[in-house]
Order: sequence, then C-alpha cells, then structure tokens
Amino acid sequence: MLIFIFCRVNRKKGNLLPWQWIAIAFLAKAAAGMVYGYIYSHYYTISDSWVYFKESLGDYHDLIHDPAHFFSINSDFRHFTGLFSTSDDAFWSNAGENILIKLLGMLNVFSNGNYYIDVILFNAFSFWGLYLIYRVAVYHLPGNNGWIYLLIFFWPSCLFWNSAIDKDGLMIYFTGILISSAHNYSIRKKAALSLLLAVVSFAGILLMRNVNALIFVPAIIAWWITSKIYRRYWVIFAVVYGVTILVFFLSGLRSSSFNLPQQFAGRQHQFLSLEASTRLPLTSLEPTLISYIKVFPEAVNHIFFRPYITEITSPFHAMMCGENIIFICIIFFSLSRNKYAVSHLAKPFNLFLCSFSLSGLLLIGYIVPFPGAIIRYKAFYTMIFLLPFVGSINKAATIK
Repeated sequence: MLIFIFCRVNRKKGNLLPWQWIAIAFLAKAAAGMVYGYIYSHYYTISDSWVYFKESLGDYHDLIHDPAHFFSINSDFRHFTGLFSTSDDAFWSNAGENILIKLLGMLNVFSNGNYYIDVILFNAFSFWGLYLIYRVAVYHLPGNNGWIYLLIFFWPSCLFWNSAIDKDGLMIYFTGILISSAHNYSIRKKAALSLLLAVVSFAGILLMRNVNALIFVPAIIAWWITSKIYRRYWVIFAVVYGVTILVFFLSGLRSSSFNLPQQFAGRQHQFLSLEASTRLPLTSLEPTLISYIKVFPEAVNHIFFRPYITEITSPFHAMMCGENIIFICIIFFSLSRNKYAVSHLAKPFNLFLCSFSLSGLLLIGYIVPFPGAIIRYKAFYTMIFLLPFVGSINKAATIK
C-alpha cells in the first residue's frame, strides 16, 4: 500500500523514479529495519529502538482508552530556556524522544502493537525525506540519476542505521522537507508555502536534535544569498562561515546557556563520562579557540579514518572501516575522472551540501569518542557529503 502511494505521488511529480526503483528502495529500507530490530533484540541487551517501542505501548493504550491524556502536553518544561541543556529533565533533551514515542503510539493503532509492522510504517517518513533529497539532487546534478539513486537509498550505513525506529529517521524526514522547501523557495516556486514548510521542518529538526538544527543555519543562509548573487559562490560561503565561526566563539564571552563553546564542550564531556567497550582517544574540550584547534585533527581522524584496519573488533567496526575506504575512493575517483569536478563543486547547491554535511561530521568528531556511535551518527552526513562527487561522475552533465 505504501509503495502504491509513493508511486502515485511520484507520477504527479513527473515520474522522477521508475516504480520498480521505488519498490526496491522501500522494500530494502523495510527489510533493513527489520534486520536491525532482530539483531538488537537477540544479540544485544539494550537498544534505543526497542526502548522507544516499548514505551510507545503505554501511549497506544492511552490513545485507545484515554485520548485526552494522550493528546495532552505532558512535557517537562524545566530548563526550557536552556536550549542546549543536557540535564535529564530538560525539555530540549527529551522533546525528540517524546515526539517519536507519540508517533509510535499512533502507528501502533495500525500495527496492533507489532514492532516489525511499525518498522514498515515508520520507514515511510525517512523514505519520503530521502525521496525529496533525490528530487532536488537530480535537479542540480543532472545526468547522474542512477548513481544518485544508489547513493541516497543504498549507502550501507545509512540504509542500515537510518531504517531503524529512531530519531534519525525523523531527522531525515524533516531534513528532506527543509532542503526541498529551500530549493523551491530559491527558484521562486510557491514561495509562501515553501517558506512555511521550511520553518516547520526546521522546527522539527530543532525538536529532534537542537544542536544539529544549528548546522543548517549558515548553510541555508549562504545558499539563499547565492541564489540572489550569481558570482563567486565560494566567497559567499566562506564569508558566511567565517562570520558563523566568529559568532560561535564570541558567544563564549557570555556566561549563559548560549555560550556555545561551553555548551558543545559540555556535550563532549557527557559522552566522555559514559562507559563503552571501545573508545577512541579524544582530548577533553575547553571553551576556547585554542582548545578547538588542538582537537580538530582528532575530530577529522575519527570521522574519516578511524577505526584503522588493525582496530577492527566487531562487524560494525569492519563496516565503518570499509565505508571509510569507499568514501575516500569515491572522492578520488570523481576528482581524477573529471577535470571539471572542482569547478562543479563550487556551484551553490554543491557548496551547500558539502558545508552542511562537513559541519555535521566535524560536530560528531568533536563530541563522540565511540566508534559504534560515530558510524550511526555520521551515516546520513556521509551520504550527503558524497552527493556532489557522485553527481560529477558524468562529465557531460558537469560541463553543462
């Protein structure tokens, strides 16, 4: 039924994808989500996905027997002004989980409280987000539809981790809407509606993971400016990000919840206090420019090169190591195959993708010391970062 709905919508949008491609991609996501659920219910003692599902059964009961309680706002608004507070009882720490559990409670009406049916229904959201990203990507990167399709829907870590019942799926859903809305607004297509959808989707990302929402701000601003000024796109992006970095560290002069260097360092310290079987060495951050510069090489190394082949201790580490190798090979292949690739990367949409995803990857590298968590968090950003390179494989399209 969901595949049929997606195919009908796809037809109205001009048959961007053959129906067979839609069916294969969605079936792959549903299967990956089920495999994830099976692995984490049989071979691991704890999984966020199963925890969310089990908590949603209580909301499902309320929805059926006490709808007034289900739809009531029962969030804890303590520390509401602390946008980046990491306290367990802070509103912004729990907003994303509360929304996800409420959504699962509603999906349970259709699945009768079955986890694996919930997986199918839940993946409709992340699939739609990926479809919207594909739609915008083939507009800006013509002639590479097949490569873009394979990357967006079948990048291994993105397919596996982002097909599970987790906040990442909703992050992709809202991200797809935001990118699509920003694109429509830039080409002046239904500008008022596009702006409204962009605001709503940004609010959704802010509720899911507020820190990740900040990554969008300079990228979207620079993309919008380049849609008005048709020259020296890379200079505009450089200026916007230069101002962003300046504002980031100047906020450290204030002793408040908006002291961004302190808040980011606090997030890292929270991760460093956790226990895990495998941990990468990561220097403790201080809220100073010098500290961030010192940790920068470690962040880059953790994201793009670790774990090394000699450090593989689990199948997930092997997946991460293999993806790192494939990631580097795709970039080198793209740049060496096409002499126009560099100028192609300097186009507004490609600069937006690279700057947005690189910011997300560095954020993870600065904060997270665990390889198992890194591969899950960086999966989507890695796929987005590779889009401009995959989009330059077709030389003729790049020249055009």
